Amino acid sequence: MENKKPYEDLQMGFDRTQLYKEFVHPQHVRQSAVIAVMEFCKMNGLKLTTKETLTLINKYVKFVETGDSSWADKVDTYIKDKYSEENLNY
Repeated sequence: MENKKPYEDLQMGFDRTQLYKEFVHPQHVRQSAVIAVMEFCKMNGLKLTTKETLTLINKYVKFVETGDSSWADKVDTYIKDKYSEENLNY
């Protein structure tokens, strides 16, 4: 199997541009998911654990990559069960 050169070492053109996009795209998706989760928690006054936050970030990444939003109802139900109505601006 041929070793691929890093995108920085390739000449300008499609190959270098495509490899760069493949390199940075996952980072942009994760960054967008982190921002979305932080804003969601801030808007709703949620204090999630680290594990809950990472799980929600992974759900947002899946949503951005595939458009799958089937998890949203489960998250809403979980949040309603975890937080009482008087503490939640929901």
